[in-house]
Amino acid sequence: MTEPADPGDHDRQRPVLTARTRIIMWMIATTALGLLVLIIGVDRALQADIATKANQDIAQEIAEFGQFVKEGRDPATAQPFASTRRTFEVFLSRQQPGEGEWVAGLIGPGSTPGNTTGNTPGNTATRPDTLVTTGAIGASIADYDPLDDPALMAAVASDRRSGVHPTATGEVRWGTVAVDSTGDAGGRLLVAIHTGPQVERAQATVRRISWIGVGTLALTTLASWLAAGQILRPLRTMRTTAAEISEKDLTRRLPVHGNDDIAAVARTFNGLLDRLEAAFLTQQRFVDDAGHELRTPITIVRGHLELMGDDPQEREQTLALVTTELDRMGRIVADMLLLAKAERPDYIRPEPTNLADLTIDIDAKVAALGDRQWVLGHVAEGVASVDAERVTQAVIQLAQNAVQHTHDGAQITLASRLVREDDGGPAVWFTVQDTGPGVRPSEQDRIFQRFARGSAQRSPAGTRAGAGLGLAIVATIAEGHGGRTTLTSQPGVGSEFGLILPLPDLTETVESAEVP
Repeated sequence: MTEPADPGDHDRQRPVLTARTRIIMWMIATTALGLLVLIIGVDRALQADIATKANQDIAQEIAEFGQFVKEGRDPATAQPFASTRRTFEVFLSRQQPGEGEWVAGLIGPGSTPGNTTGNTPGNTATRPDTLVTTGAIGASIADYDPLDDPALMAAVASDRRSGVHPTATGEVRWGTVAVDSTGDAGGRLLVAIHTGPQVERAQATVRRISWIGVGTLALTTLASWLAAGQILRPLRTMRTTAAEISEKDLTRRLPVHGNDDIAAVARTFNGLLDRLEAAFLTQQRFVDDAGHELRTPITIVRGHLELMGDDPQEREQTLALVTTELDRMGRIVADMLLLAKAERPDYIRPEPTNLADLTIDIDAKVAALGDRQWVLGHVAEGVASVDAERVTQAVIQLAQNAVQHTHDGAQITLASRLVREDDGGPAVWFTVQDTGPGVRPSEQDRIFQRFARGSAQRSPAGTRAGAGLGLAIVATIAEGHGGRTTLTSQPGVGSEFGLILPLPDLTETVESAEVP
């Protein structure tokens, strides 16, 4: 029977664009859009400049003619011009038309408004008598003569004074000005500029810019490919490192270079690996500790159950032993869970606490731990920020440890005092002093480690020693407050266990005390 296909298989098989490809595509698209806007903008600007320049030239030519008519003199007579024809002759003889420019004097029918023939729409305008025509016509417009263009002549003969006339070779911009004379029928000056050559040069410029844009786009693609590869190289290293990390090797870390965003990502990733490694080590240590410490009580329980007979008294003794071992297993599991929770950031929750009330409350609770002579020594005065619940738990654990290693009626002293650490900062020092067998100097450095026990494996009362987790719990609580544990012991005389918690917010006067 064929299993149904996973709907997600299609998505997983679908080709996905890589980050490098997406970066390159964005760069190409952005560059192409910018070049397109640039090319269109340059083309529009050149076209507008051509039109503006042509209009300015026409206006300047007409203005010069108007000034000439107003102030000019016939060079032959030194008198004002006697006719329109003579005015055109002298003016046109002095002109140097620019590229694609015509300047013509039109005299006769159709040259002035009201004296035109055939210039209505649909009719062919009669070409006026041309006195003189001057012009410089480029090669691209050699076959075009504005005076032979009926449509342009019709527009010139109308009431319009300027306009734009389309031709097969480009636009012709033109303007006219009328000349009145008492000696003849008058006329009109025509100034026309064919913008074809300028437009062709502008188009050639745009084409060159377009080819430059294509080259720029190619260079941008190559540069983007190289830059994206350089930028994404640390990410590929991160991917490779992440793929190589397994539960058997969490020590791999990414190299960090510089202070840019990639370096920040690498540092964050390394921090994540640190937390994963710490969590894995905590889990592994919990499993190892559970396997190590629970093996003995499980073996004891199984062995007694297998050997248990039918005798009621023997069964009762076996059940009592099994119950005791199960209770001890429960305490061991609870202690290991507590140590595992110590790795969490919210394990310690400091709050303003009255130290005197806290000490007295702890003294009231430890009295129920055993038949001992409990003595409350010095009591610290002041309010400081500590986790009262965790501190109580730690001091009670120290008191429980003292009970396990002393006889009934032995003296155990509980005290707290304000002290100064080596750096001068204030701290509170909780101590539990007993009269037990003490701890050997060779064992004092490791007594606060997990499952570490002193040489006295059994208490004087003959009860089984603990799992070796109690003092480790005290150490984690002290470290969670930023403090430390202390131990002063003399074999055969007794021990003083304590924990010192720094109190940076304490304002009360600090006592002078010698801190180990």
